[in-house]
Amino acid sequence: MHRLLIVGASHGQRLYEALTTLPGYGTAFTAVNYCKRGKRFCDLEWPLSVEKSDIVIIIPFGNDLTPRANVSYCRTDRVIHLLKFVPFSSDHWEKLYSSLQKRLDSLDCKKVLIDNIYRHLCCDTHRFSGWLTYQKQLNKQLKARFSSLSCFVIDHRRLLPLSYNQSKSVLAHRKLQTDSVHFRDYRPIAEKLLKRLPC
Repeated sequence: MHRLLIVGASHGQRLYEALTTLPGYGTAFTAVNYCKRGKRFCDLEWPLSVEKSDIVIIIPFGNDLTPRANVSYCRTDRVIHLLKFVPFSSDHWEKLYSSLQKRLDSLDCKKVLIDNIYRHLCCDTHRFSGWLTYQKQLNKQLKARFSSLSCFVIDHRRLLPLSYNQSKSVLAHRKLQTDSVHFRDYRPIAEKLLKRLPC
């Protein structure tokens, strides 16, 4: 039986909750939740010890994409809007990648990274040139830097309940979200994740 150790913020929390509802939970696999809603990478909780058979699943940088001051929750439409887009420097990301690498190196088990889930693609009023491209570029960097025999990087779009062509559509992606960040239903995502995990 595999233990899935989930590290991340709110996406990870919801993914963990969905995993516990799937057939085979408690017999074929179990999950341990290390997620904390709203946390940035530097504040994430990590397992203190792992077993070789464990799979650590990490959604690392969702809350590191933009400063909190650039994001606002609108109670009227219940959407988290991006108010301003100023990309972080390459030095900022190099420090985060180096910190992530140290964490990964300390885990003697299989490791899975889910790349940055597209966020704040909510409306024309809060649409900023370059924001989506920035998110795509960071995901390419994650894959290039961390894909290896010991670390498996999953494109989050391949976990969504969409066809391959649909997964490329921002509109289709947005329709699955409730507040421009989180998805309505994480169960299909959890189901697809189980099928893509390294054996």
